[in-house]
Amino acid sequence: MWLLQNKSFPSSFTSFPEADELTQSCIKSFLICSDAQIFIQLNWLLLSFVTATQSSNELFLIETKKGLVKKVVDTYVESMKESSSDKVREAFHPNAKVVGHLHGDFLEMSTEDFAGFVAAQEPAEVEFEILSTYVEGTTAAVKIRDKYLGITFLDTLSLIKIHDQWSIYSKLFNVEEG
Repeated sequence: MWLLQNKSFPSSFTSFPEADELTQSCIKSFLICSDAQIFIQLNWLLLSFVTATQSSNELFLIETKKGLVKKVVDTYVESMKESSSDKVREAFHPNAKVVGHLHGDFLEMSTEDFAGFVAAQEPAEVEFEILSTYVEGTTAAVKIRDKYLGITFLDTLSLIKIHDQWSIYSKLFNVEEG
């Protein structure tokens, strides 16, 4: 046994106050193992650490991407609150489409049409709730419920990332009854 063969092992190494309980337990178990067992346990610990680090890095990247997508959605909502055509252009890709039915009519607008529509409205409060956000690579989909101009819309926003910049490429909207 390694610990028994190395009685001069400093006692200060048997306690690691900054380590979490699982890590301390693993370290202490290493101290009473044979060399072969230490090798196996060190590999297990390293693999666990790498896997946890990869998972946490992936989670961080997903949350970062969601945060960047949310900024675009926030700009879209601000455009309606402020009646700002500039903010519409900031949030939407130049070739984007806004499509849905309003008061029984099928509407299809370009970014410029939608920017003109928003600018023609009086600034108003917009209540909104992000229902879901999915990010996969350079595409994202956001479902949002917003109350604008006294109408509750359920919007499905498709976003694309081009040259490190997210923008809305399509907005499908549905008017909710109620």
